[in-house]
Amino acid sequence: MKLKLIIALCLILVWLSPVGVEGATQEASTSPLLEVSEVSAHTNRAVEISWKTNIKAISQLYYDTESHEDIADYAFFVEDLALTAEHKIGLTGLSPGTLYHYRVRAAIPGTEAAAISDDYTFISPTPINWAPIIGAFVGGIIIILLVYIAILRRRQRSA
Repeated sequence: MKLKLIIALCLILVWLSPVGVEGATQEASTSPLLEVSEVSAHTNRAVEISWKTNIKAISQLYYDTESHEDIADYAFFVEDLALTAEHKIGLTGLSPGTLYHYRVRAAIPGTEAAAISDDYTFISPTPINWAPIIGAFVGGIIIILLVYIAILRRRQRSA
């Protein structure tokens, strides 16, 4: 009986183990100016795309739910005009669990110098649905209590 109780507790703990957030980490270099370094997921409906350049440039991010040959065809565009060599752009309001394609562009204002990455992808995070987890936890506690009560009743009858 104790073995069944231990197994039940182990199953509950496995069921409650944290669920990973889907995202991607990618490395690429499409020109001496540009190096895409990582994509990291942060919250339920947001991601942060970061990359590095060899010189300070403005940050531009193009993204969509499909890939495009021409960067201008991407449905969404975000820009940060601050000159930096370590670029970060956060994306919010994404559809959960959706595959997005993106390309980054680094440009030096007042010049023709710019670099555009290849197409990369990430899957936006899916929020955790806590209802089944809480339900399983409460159900597990109830089962443990019922088993404990049954054990106590058996002991009382045999005494």
